[in-house]
Amino acid sequence: MPTVNSLSDLYLPSPVRIEDLLQRPPAICDAERLRHYLGDRRVLVTGAGGSIGRELTLQLLRMAPSHLTLVDFSEFNLFQLEQTVGKTAGATEISYHLLDIRQTSAMAHLFETTRPDVVFHTAAYKHVPMMEAHPIEAFQNNTRASVDLLRLSEACGVGQFIFISTDKAVQPTSVMGATKRWTERYMRAASGSVTTKTVRFGNVFGSLGSVVPVFVQQILRGGPVTITHAEMERFFMSVHDACTLILETLLLQDAPVYTLRMDPPVRIEWLAEQMIAWLAPAHQDTIRMAYIGIRPGEKIKEMLWEDFEQPVPTAHRDILGLCSLATHSRNELDTQLATLEAICARRRPEALRAALFEEELAALAT
Repeated sequence: MPTVNSLSDLYLPSPVRIEDLLQRPPAICDAERLRHYLGDRRVLVTGAGGSIGRELTLQLLRMAPSHLTLVDFSEFNLFQLEQTVGKTAGATEISYHLLDIRQTSAMAHLFETTRPDVVFHTAAYKHVPMMEAHPIEAFQNNTRASVDLLRLSEACGVGQFIFISTDKAVQPTSVMGATKRWTERYMRAASGSVTTKTVRFGNVFGSLGSVVPVFVQQILRGGPVTITHAEMERFFMSVHDACTLILETLLLQDAPVYTLRMDPPVRIEWLAEQMIAWLAPAHQDTIRMAYIGIRPGEKIKEMLWEDFEQPVPTAHRDILGLCSLATHSRNELDTQLATLEAICARRRPEALRAALFEEELAALAT
């Protein structure tokens, strides 16, 4: 644990890792089988410059796919990734594409020219309170674009499409969670020409826009550390473990949805206390916490699966399959999504917010 004598000594603190706080063993990766599976395949990653996409890219390169297509809408994130990775890595050719996944024609051209065998779809808007204020943008990015990517994958002969979801899609109370739930449903209704897998997990510790970087900055300033609610808790895992287990689902055929075995959820208040003790042990008595109340769309507790989903063990000790019957047909979902799109086209954010939580949308079409 680092020791500091004054808050000025915290300017460049040692990174705080979930492993340091919870003493959690790292996830196991079957690198040999993954190299065998990916060795002659072309892989596409959306959101490649984000927290998950970047780590996933680095781990994929160790598995030596024949080609890696990296897509991101953030110029800065994509530039940083290119500076880190370069144009080639061993036998893997790498191409970078500054693209908005919502631009269907541009993505169609990319699929036609790169012909991916495997797609990892990590790109998403994930900030819960912000998406409450922008439901149309949340739907267009998290649901509409994801559906279009799946359709392109079906048309271009993709073998596996891995969709990265969130525990917020389980009994959602937020727009972000609801948009992810709609996409999960569509993944279940894929045509069969592509194998779709949804990977659902909780918070990635320290990811961009998450609570951990906010706490670090607040501790650096000497507090206060803002807590929404004393009982607020979340599932956490490291970005390394998250991406290791995402890759492992390529080898599994147990269920349409996978969730990662996670320790009991962590109270955010406890997390803040541990981070203060880790980063500023000499100031634990002076850095205070401020309770600001639950933000729009947030829940006190999250869940990793629905009541109708049956957890089943898989060949990997850290992964559970979630089995259930599909709740909607492809035709039903196409009709309902068309209704949601029509609401978006009329720029009616509050109507869209309500519709995202409706099971039957026929009455809202007029």
